[in-house]
Amino acid sequence: MSVLAEAFSVVVPVNVLERSYPGGLARYMLDAPNHSYCSDGVLTRVGFLARKDAEYFVAVLETAGLLSYDRGIFIDVALVDQNVGPLAPCLWLEFARERNGAPVCWHVASRRGAMQAPPDWEMAVTLVHARFIGRPFAEQMRYLRSEAQLDWYHDRSSGRVFTAPQPFPFH
Repeated sequence: MSVLAEAFSVVVPVNVLERSYPGGLARYMLDAPNHSYCSDGVLTRVGFLARKDAEYFVAVLETAGLLSYDRGIFIDVALVDQNVGPLAPCLWLEFARERNGAPVCWHVASRRGAMQAPPDWEMAVTLVHARFIGRPFAEQMRYLRSEAQLDWYHDRSSGRVFTAPQPFPFH
């Protein structure tokens, strides 16, 4: 199995959460800051449009006892950009694209398998259609402003302006 790796994804193995996260996987699922959580039973994924929000969530996980990286290598938590893959070397994670273009991650000890995505995710309205493969996601989406607990973005490939709820409105 594999998990969707759209935009910026924070990927954590289930066994790490069960071992290190207070309350284990069940609590982590409740604590996920937005509706982008998904899991293939081996890996979990929470996605963010802004890298700063993904990095903030990684910092939250570190305060809960997980180790993001050591000596430049991801340990318990990986940060993945949909266009370039993991943002540092990660010995337990593989990254590729499905035939339909969707970016996916899977654990090296398991088969790639079918992609798991959040319940309300639809390929027709996804961000993976942009033609920026190989370039960082931040070059595709330009942050404009925050207003009334919404972040405003400009999609450079389509010219569209859209909003997304702030996952952490107070940071």
